[in-house]
Amino acid sequence: MSFLLFSIFFAINNTYATSSSKANLSAVYIYKLAEHIQWKNSAQKNLYHFHLVDKDNQIEDQLRKISQIKKLHEKELKITRSTSDNIPNNVDLIFIAKNAIEKYSQIFSVTENTNILLISDNLKNDRIALIDLQENSDQSISFKINKANILNRNLKLNPDIILLGGTEIDVAKLYKEGLQNLQSQNQLLNTLKQDVISHEARGKRLKGDLEKTKSEELRLSQQLLDAGQKIHQQNSEIAKLQKQIEKEHVELETLKLDTQRIREAIAQKNEVIRNSEEKYHHLKLDIQEKTKILKEKKQQILLVNDQLEKQEATISYQQKLMFLLIIIGLLSMLLLIITFIGYRNKKISNQLLEKNSIELAQAKIIAERHALAKSSFLSNMSHELRNPLNAIIGFSHLIYKNPATPANIKEHSSIIARSANHLLGLINDVLEMSKIESGKSELYQEDIDFCDMVRDVEDMSRILVEKKELDLIVELSPACSCFIRADASKLRRIFINLINNAIKYTKEGVISVRIKCEPIENQEINLVCEIEDSGIGIAPEHLEKIFHPFEQITKTTQRKDSIPGTGLGLSISKELIKQMRGSISVESKQNVGSKFKFNVIVSQASCEMNPSPCNISQLSIGIKPGQRIIRALIVEDIGDNRAYLENVLHHSHCEVMLTGNGEEAIEAFKSHPFDIVFMDIRMPIMDGIEATKRIRQLPMGKDIKIIAITASAFKEDQEKIMLAGFNDFIRKPYLPEEIHNCLTKHLQLEFIYEGAGESDNREIKFDIHTELKKLTLTERLDLKSAAMALDVEKTLNIIDIIKVQHPELADRLRIFVDNYDFARLRSYIEE
Repeated sequence: MSFLLFSIFFAINNTYATSSSKANLSAVYIYKLAEHIQWKNSAQKNLYHFHLVDKDNQIEDQLRKISQIKKLHEKELKITRSTSDNIPNNVDLIFIAKNAIEKYSQIFSVTENTNILLISDNLKNDRIALIDLQENSDQSISFKINKANILNRNLKLNPDIILLGGTEIDVAKLYKEGLQNLQSQNQLLNTLKQDVISHEARGKRLKGDLEKTKSEELRLSQQLLDAGQKIHQQNSEIAKLQKQIEKEHVELETLKLDTQRIREAIAQKNEVIRNSEEKYHHLKLDIQEKTKILKEKKQQILLVNDQLEKQEATISYQQKLMFLLIIIGLLSMLLLIITFIGYRNKKISNQLLEKNSIELAQAKIIAERHALAKSSFLSNMSHELRNPLNAIIGFSHLIYKNPATPANIKEHSSIIARSANHLLGLINDVLEMSKIESGKSELYQEDIDFCDMVRDVEDMSRILVEKKELDLIVELSPACSCFIRADASKLRRIFINLINNAIKYTKEGVISVRIKCEPIENQEINLVCEIEDSGIGIAPEHLEKIFHPFEQITKTTQRKDSIPGTGLGLSISKELIKQMRGSISVESKQNVGSKFKFNVIVSQASCEMNPSPCNISQLSIGIKPGQRIIRALIVEDIGDNRAYLENVLHHSHCEVMLTGNGEEAIEAFKSHPFDIVFMDIRMPIMDGIEATKRIRQLPMGKDIKIIAITASAFKEDQEKIMLAGFNDFIRKPYLPEEIHNCLTKHLQLEFIYEGAGESDNREIKFDIHTELKKLTLTERLDLKSAAMALDVEKTLNIIDIIKVQHPELADRLRIFVDNYDFARLRSYIEE
């Protein structure tokens, strides 16, 4: 049987050799060789897939012709071809033509653990061959078989395949050749290792000689540098102190001028607001007068109609006495006259009504434009005033906190900060009153800890009370739930306004605050509060005026007896209480005192509270040692605010990059990695909201922390900011502690806080005193001398020496130097 198959195949071979090309003969061999191969999962196959890696399509065409004539193992044959080494899925056989034989090694590696048969054309490397077709000198074709490689791929080989004219590759010979090649490579590797060892030994000798030379050179250079630095340091310290004093004096004069300009600008803005309000009032009066005229015209028309009806009745009575024909004629004439008169009067009335309606609509449009302009003006004014106030309050705070600042300068900076904060309060009052008048003031309900709010208000008020040597008593009913749902900022404002009002008008005695809660239906609570003082009291004729905007009632009209304020606190409180479905009343006797009573409706809340934004909680006095450096990007168009924030971040262990608008921020973000971005909202070219949206679309922008720095006082603007993709917001003006708390909240940067954990402070103080006593006398004297000279570099050098024996003490001493707190460092050394 085998002999019969062999004869038939070679008959075909000879036929193709004489009448067809080598490509046709190769196609026949591929097909016949595949008939002698059995694949592992052949029973589950619906067809066999042959893939050719060939730049020519002749073999592909011939295989397609053969597949149409005869099936392979009773199954259809699928033929594909490519010129690359990309292998399609579910391939059973791959033929690599001679024109693509360089791709064989890659294909062999990719298919090594598969069930794929590889047939090559004139492959030189027998070790990786499976079946290789060889072209003989007489243009006939033979083949070589590497049986081991075929069996490794779980392919079964029919022994009769050799009868097709092939030979089996000698595996033992291949193994010996590979072993000899490996031995020669090992010998070469050993030779290279010996060369490397000899070169390394020589390098070590040369390196030792070089280090000796360098150490001697460094020793001599250090002696020269030490002598020069001592003289240079003394001169530079004197110059630094003189420049610092001159700079602070110039900054103080600049701050005074800026404050004066701000006051003048506010006066001008207030004048514009008053003019707009007067125009609005005149328009309103004009509309009322025209409406009144319209009503009078309507009344006149009704009177005329009544008179006509009476005349008609009289004429009708007289006509009964006349002849029927005359009566009919007169009635017809009267009807025509009445119809004409009625039509004319109605037309005149409609014209007047239409004219008045047009005027009324125009007046309404003008009023709405004025209201919109007023709202826009106030929003812009808030932004324009809060930006310079941010720099004023921030830099005055930094000057005050700097231990090197003289006492008189500290007092001046404190006055500047107080004045700026007072101005900020006035701005907030005017904005709140404007929102109330325009009907844009809305309640923002949230879950709050009411007991905690009352304690906060009490703590703030107690500072003012103690200054005036008054007593403050706060009584919170046990029936009041600690967790309620209400507008926290507005409720807190009501309490602060009314308590501050009581403190303002009380010279001696007691201020009592009594709060109780009355449950009502649907989980709602009627919150009732009484605030009673022993102040100057209010005259009966003035009780209603105190709730009018900008009204202040004092004992006399003399300027010396007037009490500072805008007269907006009570009017704002009344409107906010009305918004919260409550009311307010007052009882007062002159020279006895006043009692304000109000109630608001709130809801019961759950005990779980939402986290708050970056607010001031404690005053930070330094950074805990051993923390990573934070990379921060500042995006701010105003130079003063940019400089202030840069100063705060530099003292917060941050590397800072500055940009002036959104476009610059995006470019900086693309080229530098950052941990956090502080983004101003209103900027030229591209604002902060658009810049944040674009950063979030960048690959590294999804997880970056972006903090909004906004000068807006409106809560709806803050909600819009958070929805735009910001992680948090800080409202201008802000203090360094708000930035510190933000870094702690979002990047886990740890600070040391003033007054936080007295036991911890005592422990730190005890540790420092104990460790300082362990230093030598020379070390303590050198450290004290450097601290008194305010020499940062020298102090840090001494601390580095101390760190060898006392690492914990060195870390804590470095905190004082990082915060430029030499005064406290000296106090510890002297004690």
